[in-house]
Amino acid sequence: MNPEFVQKIAERPNAFVMGLMTFMPACLAGYMVMSWVVMGEIDFFEGVAYLMLIVFLIYLTIDPPIDILSPIAFVALFVSILVYPIAEALRNRKLLREITTDNIENCYQQLGLNPNDGLKMMRLARAMEELGFLTNAIGLGERAISLLPDAAITNEKMDVRHWHSELANAKRSGPLKCLNCHNIPAPHLAFCDKCASPFLLIQAGGNSVDRNDVKHYALAFGIGLGLMIAVPALAALGPIPALVGIPVLLIVSALAFMKIRARTQPAQ
Repeated sequence: MNPEFVQKIAERPNAFVMGLMTFMPACLAGYMVMSWVVMGEIDFFEGVAYLMLIVFLIYLTIDPPIDILSPIAFVALFVSILVYPIAEALRNRKLLREITTDNIENCYQQLGLNPNDGLKMMRLARAMEELGFLTNAIGLGERAISLLPDAAITNEKMDVRHWHSELANAKRSGPLKCLNCHNIPAPHLAFCDKCASPFLLIQAGGNSVDRNDVKHYALAFGIGLGLMIAVPALAALGPIPALVGIPVLLIVSALAFMKIRARTQPAQ
């Protein structure tokens, strides 16, 4: 083994350990980014900029020019790697909310034709329970049970009892407000009693995020975070690395940001 390398390990054991800890997640991140590039889900410059910063952060973790940069680069590397799965989880949550919103919209279409449709009222109550609006879910559920014939009631009463038991620990326990007129309708109402708007649908509404947009945003975050560490680190390495490395890093990153901006802009 190279004596100089052994001496560096002895001088900076913490940096060596952190470098080993970053190796596997960095490889997984590199594989993930390369697969996105090959599949055409992200642009080539985005992938190259992200991979360059991952490699540079690994280098700073193992052999930093200043000791304080090792833990900073270590944290930055893990944050940039973890940002995509976190963003993906948020996107999936948003997608589930959109599905529930579509269900609520369908219920409102049917209730607009027949306000006393107990089955659609109960379906709306279950959708509100999925979103965590238990007070309105209970009010709608109890009204739906009163509208349904006894022969049609199956699990509805059990659902409402279960919602009552959950209400004590619910984060949102009060009835929803109509965002159109700021009235607070009774929990059993599907339409606002002041302005007649479908206030539950308005409350549940939200825009979904495209899967590929999540990848672009995650890469942009990782590139920006890496730049904050990489530029001062290159400056600390000396004049030649700074004069060569910083312009190259900024040019590649700028191209990546331009591609990300172009791909995430909504179509006109």
